[in-house]
Amino acid sequence: MAASDLENTTWKLASYFDGAALHDLPSNAEVTLTFQDGAAGGKSACNSYRSEVTIGDDTLTFGMAVGTRMACPPPLMEIEDKYLRTLEAVATWRISDDTLELRDSAGKTLLVFARG
Repeated sequence: MAASDLENTTWKLASYFDGAALHDLPSNAEVTLTFQDGAAGGKSACNSYRSEVTIGDDTLTFGMAVGTRMACPPPLMEIEDKYLRTLEAVATWRISDDTLELRDSAGKTLLVFARG
C-alpha cells in the first residue's frame, strides 16, 4: 500500500473494537473518515471532527482530534468517545477491496471501514 492510496478517500465505519471485541456500528450512528491534504476528519456519530495524520506505506498515526461539541443521546456520545479514543491507538492500515482496516501496533484490528 502507498500513502497515496488514502489521499482523497472517504470511508464509513462498519465496526469498532470496544476493548473486548469488534462490534458492528448501530444503524442509527454515522461515523465517517475522510483523508485530505494531510488531515483526516468527518463525522464521529454526533459531531464533526478533524485530526492531523501521518501516513506511511503501512503506518498511520492520528493527532488529537478536535471537533464540534454538540450533545447527543448517550448511545451516540459513547460511540463517539470510543471512536475518537481509538483513533489515537491506530498504528497501521490496510486496504482490501473496498475495506479499510486500522490496527494497533500489535496488529489488532481496531476499526473497519467500508469505502464511502
